[in-house]
Amino acid sequence: MKQLRTILALVAAVCLLAGMFALTASAAVDANAYAAEVVKLVNLERKKDGAVAFSSTDAKLNAAAQKRAQELVTKFSHTRPDDTSCFTVFTEFSVVSGAMGENIAAYYTSPSAVVAGWMDSKGHKENILNKSFNKIGVGVAESGGQLYWVQLFGYEAGVTPDPVDNPSVPETKWWEALPAWLQFILRYLFFGWIWMTF
Repeated sequence: MKQLRTILALVAAVCLLAGMFALTASAAVDANAYAAEVVKLVNLERKKDGAVAFSSTDAKLNAAAQKRAQELVTKFSHTRPDDTSCFTVFTEFSVVSGAMGENIAAYYTSPSAVVAGWMDSKGHKENILNKSFNKIGVGVAESGGQLYWVQLFGYEAGVTPDPVDNPSVPETKWWEALPAWLQFILRYLFFGWIWMTF
C-alpha cells in the first residue's frame, strides 16, 4: 500500500510538472487573437447546426467577458467574486440583452481546444448553438501560465425572434467551488490528460 501511494504521488507530480511546462509555454497569448479565433470556431459550429453566425462581436460584451475571465482567476464559478450572479456583469458594462448565457473554462491551451471542450459538454453546446443568442463576447485571461476562458452570449432586438427570458447557465458542478489550483491537481490525479469543462 505504501508503494502504491508513492507511485501515485510520483505520477501526480510528473503530470503536474508536465502540464505546468506545457501551459507555461503557451502563456504569452494575444487575448484578442484568441477571442477572435473562438468566435470563428463558434460560428463554424453554429453554421453546421443551421444557426445564424455572430456577425461581429459586441465591444461592451467583449469587455464584460474579459472582466469575467479575470474574475475566474480568483473564483472559478458562474458566481462572481462578490457572490453575485455572472449576469450582473451585463449591467456593469451597460449591455442590454433580452437573453443571457455564459460559458466558462480553464486550463485549455488554445481556442480550438476550449471550443472542442465546450462542444463536448451538453449545457455549453446548447449555449453556443442557442438561436436566441445573436451576439457574443469572449474573454481570455492568463494567470500563472494557465488560461481562463469566458463566452458571454446576448440577444439584440430586431435580429432574431424574441428569446426565452430565462438566462442560460450550464448546470453547476461541485468542483466549481474549489480553488483553481486544487481543480488543476484533481484533473491530473483523477482524469489524466482529459480536461473537464465547466
